[in-house]
Amino acid sequence: MKKVVIFTLFFISLLWSEGIYDQGRIKPFDSFSRDILFSFNGKSSFQGLSAKELILKIIQDPASTNEFELFKINRAEVAELLHLDSKKRYHSYSNLKSSRFLLEQYNERKDDHPVTLELKKLYREMRSYESLAHALDYKRPLIQIDSDSLKSELGLESSKNMYSPQELLTKIRELDSASCSDSALWWRDSILFQTFIGMQESPLRIYPSSEKDGLVSAWDYLWHGKAIPSYSLPIEENSFRLRAEIYYHRLNLPQKALILLGLAIFLGLIHRVFQKPWIQFSEFILLGLAGFLLTITLGLRSYIMQAPPLGSLYEVVLLVLVFISLILGISFLKKWLTFALIPSSLLMFILLFFAQNALVQGDSFRVLPPLLNSSFWLTTHVFTIALGYSGMILSGLWAHLCMLKPSQQNLRMLYGILVFGVSFTLIGILLGGIWADLAWGRFWGWDPKECAALFVVIWAMISLHAKAGRFLTPEGFVFFSSWNIIIVALCWFGVNLLGIGLHSYGSQRGIGLSLFYFIIADALLIFFLAWIQRRRNHTPIE
Repeated sequence: MKKVVIFTLFFISLLWSEGIYDQGRIKPFDSFSRDILFSFNGKSSFQGLSAKELILKIIQDPASTNEFELFKINRAEVAELLHLDSKKRYHSYSNLKSSRFLLEQYNERKDDHPVTLELKKLYREMRSYESLAHALDYKRPLIQIDSDSLKSELGLESSKNMYSPQELLTKIRELDSASCSDSALWWRDSILFQTFIGMQESPLRIYPSSEKDGLVSAWDYLWHGKAIPSYSLPIEENSFRLRAEIYYHRLNLPQKALILLGLAIFLGLIHRVFQKPWIQFSEFILLGLAGFLLTITLGLRSYIMQAPPLGSLYEVVLLVLVFISLILGISFLKKWLTFALIPSSLLMFILLFFAQNALVQGDSFRVLPPLLNSSFWLTTHVFTIALGYSGMILSGLWAHLCMLKPSQQNLRMLYGILVFGVSFTLIGILLGGIWADLAWGRFWGWDPKECAALFVVIWAMISLHAKAGRFLTPEGFVFFSSWNIIIVALCWFGVNLLGIGLHSYGSQRGIGLSLFYFIIADALLIFFLAWIQRRRNHTPIE
C-alpha cells in the first residue's frame, strides 16, 4: 500500500511539473519567460540573466526588479509625453508607474495613431509585469489587521498584525454571515474579490484543474476552497514534447541555417575568382545543409504543436525556403542552375533574415485557430501554394540572371520554372477553394488573400500568353518576369499587413517598412540590369 501511495504522489508531482498554461496552450516555463521578455524589449536575456532567471526574479522578489530598465520605448515623443528621458530607450517599472493613469486613458482610445499604439503596448506590458509581481501574493503577509476584536472574530493569531490572503481566506470562509460584524463582512468581501481577480489574472497557471482543461493558478484553488499543493519554482518539464520546445529555442536551427547561407554566398564569390569545382560543390553542400536544418525545424515545430507547420506566416516562409533549396538541389545535380547558386543563396538569406527578424514575435508557437487545425485540404493547399510560390520566386530570380547573361538555354529555363510555379500556385488556389467550401460554405469569396493569390496567377499568365502570342519579345518576357519576386512579395506579405477578411488570422504587423525597402531595392536592381543589357547591346534572343 505504501508503494502505491508513493507512486501516486510521484505521478501527481509529474502532473504538477508539466509546464505552464499560457496563450491557449501548455508550454515550458522557458518559452513562457522568453515570450514575456521579448514583449518587453525584444530581447531574450537581460544584464546576464536569462529570460527564465529574470521572470523568476520578478515573481519571487519583485521589489528587486522595479528599477530594472526592462521596457523599451521606440518613440522619443512617447517618452516626452510620459515625462521620461527621451534620449533613453529603456525604462524601469518605477519610471512608468507615475504615468499609469495617463497610460490607462490612452489604452481606452480607439485611434490607430503610432503614439497611441505604443502607449497601449506599454500599458499591456506594465499590466503583464504587475501580474507576475503579484502572482505569489496569495501567500505573502501583505494585509494588516490591528483590531484585536476583529482578530478574535476571524479566529486569527493575536500576536501578529500581518496576514496573507491564503491565511485569511481559510478563516473567512467559516464565518456565519448572519452573526458576524459589518467589519468582518467587509474583510470577507474584500479578500474574496482579491482572490477572484487573482484567479483571472495570475499568469502562473501550473496546477492541474479537475473542472476544466488546461492548468490553473493557486488563486483558483483558493477560490474553490481547496488546499494548495506544495510546489516550487522553477518548473521542471518532464514531458518530452515540452523539453523538445526548450531545445528548439536553444539550438536555434534557423539562425544556424542563416549562417550557412552566408558562408555559401562567400564561397560562391570565391568560386567566381578561382573557378575551382570543389569550391562550387562546397557552396552547394552548405546550401543543402541550410535547407536540411530548416526541414528539421519544421519537423520539430510540427511535433511540438502536434499539427502541420502552417499556423503562421513564419512557418510558411520556412516551408517555401525548404522547397527552394530542394528545387535548387535537384537543378544543381542536373547541371541546370549552377550559375544561379550565388543569387539563390542571397535570396534565401534575405528571406530567412526577414523571417527571423520581422516575423518571429515572442512565442512563435501560436495556437492554431480551430479552423486551421483539422482539415486535410487546408494542409495540402498550403503545401501546394508554398511550392508554387517557390517556383514563382525562382522564376523572378532567373529572369534577373537572364538580363545579366541572356541565352536561349537561360530563356528556356525561365519558361520552365515559371510554368512550374504558376501551375502549382493555381492548383493550390483550387485546393484552398475546396477547403474554404468545407470550412466556410463557399468556394470563393473575393477575400483579399484569395484575390492576391489569384493575381499572382494572372500576372504569370499574362506574360506566358503574351510570349506565346508574340506580343512580347524574348527580352520583354524576361523583363516582365523579373517582377515576379515583387509581385509575390506584395501578394504574400503585403496582404498580411491589412489584417482583414476571413484570412486575418495570418495578419502580420510591423513588416511594412521592410517590405517597402525590399521592393524599392529590387525595382532599382531590375532597371539597372535592364540598362546594362541595353548598354552591352547583346544580340537579341531568338
